[in-house]
Amino acid sequence: MNAATRVKHKLQMVMKKADDSMPLGGLVQVDDVYWGGKKSGGKRGRGAPGKTPFIAALQRNEAGHPVFMRLSRVGSYESAEMLRWAKHHLSPESVVVSDGLACFKSVEKTGHIHYPIKTTGRYNTPNFRVFDWLNTVIGNVKNAVIGTYHGMSHRHLPRYLGEFCYRFNRRFRLPLLLTSLIVDAVNSDPIPQHVLSCAEDWW
Repeated sequence: MNAATRVKHKLQMVMKKADDSMPLGGLVQVDDVYWGGKKSGGKRGRGAPGKTPFIAALQRNEAGHPVFMRLSRVGSYESAEMLRWAKHHLSPESVVVSDGLACFKSVEKTGHIHYPIKTTGRYNTPNFRVFDWLNTVIGNVKNAVIGTYHGMSHRHLPRYLGEFCYRFNRRFRLPLLLTSLIVDAVNSDPIPQHVLSCAEDWW
């Protein structure tokens, strides 16, 4: 890893840790997303080789507009995994809206209200726009990261997703973006080379 890449990864880790320290709250939409595609000759869909699972979460305000987002790699879409995610990334008594995937029900165990909405066959319905903002954000982050980084190790995917979230969450304060990054970097713990070489914690 050369000097420029090392600095880049350190800044990405600073961004991710800064955002992870601020849980989402209020109305939060969540969805299960996969990063990557099938390997040559492999199967398609969930469980296909080469795919990395992550949770996309979007906090919306009273007007329904997106405010903050969180993109978190997870080991699997199991209830225990989602429960750990909720404890770390959601403020108390949040209202969580999901597409009905079974694992999302586990957020109720941490005191959150959960509204599952079945989406099967409904995306072709013109009036079904519940997850429009969340789907738009997911599409934007995939296009942005793939278009910018043509070679990326999946074990460092959380860093790249964290970088996107950091900029998104501060998009209304762009003049202060650089200042915020400097402050967060100064207040962060040292990040030596052996830490950069490891895959970061998912939480």
